[in-house]
Amino acid sequence: MIKVEKSATIPESLLTTKAYDGQDVQRQLLNDQHRKCYICECSVEANYHIEHLNSQANRQDWNNLFLSCGYCNDKKLALYDNILDPATNNIEDIIEQRLDTYSKEAEFRSVNNSTEVKQTIKLLENIFNGKEHDPNFRSPHEEVFYDRVEMSINDFMRKVIDYRMNSSQTNEDIVREELAIGKELLGFKYWIIRDEPTLNAVFGGDIIWNK
Repeated sequence: MIKVEKSATIPESLLTTKAYDGQDVQRQLLNDQHRKCYICECSVEANYHIEHLNSQANRQDWNNLFLSCGYCNDKKLALYDNILDPATNNIEDIIEQRLDTYSKEAEFRSVNNSTEVKQTIKLLENIFNGKEHDPNFRSPHEEVFYDRVEMSINDFMRKVIDYRMNSSQTNEDIVREELAIGKELLGFKYWIIRDEPTLNAVFGGDIIWNK
């Protein structure tokens, strides 16, 4: 989960109709979020929802609307209203995001103990580790989701390893391409880069997307 750069222009349908999910809202969020779910950062393709950050707030408030996948929307619902606002917080800096492929568990930590940070971490743990927050008790749906995430991160790690073994311009460009704002799971990739000084020295400038 990373910061989302939203357009300051409010879609017209929010001002002229009672709908919160008009076509102009959908198009703007698809563009702003690079066709990715704002929570899990996976591509939404045709399966997306217009999600309310706070279910109790104004349902037509542009600042309250984000694009999410069906999986994350079903997980969040009204259970996690008090999470960090991704439009105003550098979540990739605030919350450490790592994937332990050995234990098949996502790990989220922060030195910030605010209620919003704690709630955001709980939501992310539910999404990536399952409702029981235990990789051994994921539902089939949760397992399919995790497998997709792990496959994507493993693919990124293979490209990083190729670069470590041969720091050619070609291999450097391949890693850099995986850090582009439209790519999936940038929160995890961000911490892979930051955790290793030699990688951060080369690719640190590629992980400041919305700063």
